[in-house]
Amino acid sequence: MRPRPIVLALLVVGALCVVFALPFLNRGERGSQVEFGEEVLQILDAGFHADTEEWKADRERYAALVERTTTREDAAQILHQAALSAGGPHSQVVPLSSGILDTPDVGEMPATHIEGGVLTAVLPPFRATDSQAEKYAQTVNTALHEPGVCGIVLDLRTNTGGSTTAMLPAVASLLPDGVSQEFVDRDGIAKEALEIRGSTMHQSGKTFGTSLLQGKVDVPVALITGPMTGSAAEQVLLAFRGLDTAASFGAPTFGLATGPEYEQVEDYVVAVSTTRTKARTGEVFGDDPIAPDVLADSDSAEASAKEWLVSRGCPTQ
Repeated sequence: MRPRPIVLALLVVGALCVVFALPFLNRGERGSQVEFGEEVLQILDAGFHADTEEWKADRERYAALVERTTTREDAAQILHQAALSAGGPHSQVVPLSSGILDTPDVGEMPATHIEGGVLTAVLPPFRATDSQAEKYAQTVNTALHEPGVCGIVLDLRTNTGGSTTAMLPAVASLLPDGVSQEFVDRDGIAKEALEIRGSTMHQSGKTFGTSLLQGKVDVPVALITGPMTGSAAEQVLLAFRGLDTAASFGAPTFGLATGPEYEQVEDYVVAVSTTRTKARTGEVFGDDPIAPDVLADSDSAEASAKEWLVSRGCPTQ
């Protein structure tokens, strides 16, 4: 019967080893979270809200909260809130496995129809391959050049955003050549511009929409917006800002007219908005909703848009 106490003693010793080892393991994990947190916070320091006293206080608070965490997941959730503070709602910290950097093979295409000379194009959100982006733009561009089109309704109400490289070439024929908008940093310095040339859009040294029908379409454009209209869809809206040939109808947008930058830290993606959008009017738009020219509820927005087109001679009486 003597072996029994020996076995029990070994189990007790094993248990004690685990109990005493845990604090040291956790301390190592905490140290790891601190390093992870500081790396992310340094990225977030570039956010366009990160030059404020509020961010300085928030940064210290979030750093202290991260120091108390024991897992990457807990630290990342805290740092996600820090991202919102530093860069606004276009900023986030999410797992790489979320697919945020993935490019789908297929995207939803716009729906177009022409009635009485009025072309209505519903532009859905879009994020897919370059060839799909070209197809997206072609769908609208081809319809714009149909004979007899005298006015355009661009419906952005369900467009939560995606790729400007698909959406702006789609409507480039309706815009004047030149810089349509700029992305400016928190000091007001332009970091990048979107430029229209014919039916193409130029950004970051690249040209998008080269396969489209060229030539301008000089007709009035009514844009319909709503609370879901965001990001790239707001860039479409702002491309028409200040033009006598365009007017917007509906409800204020979501408010994501910002430019996020993406960096990978371990198995997480850090997105932080570092720029806002400067329209051709000189107005700067960020994470506040953009109000339309004419407020209208969802049921009457399209009717209001078409009434405006009539006042501009489309369809001809």
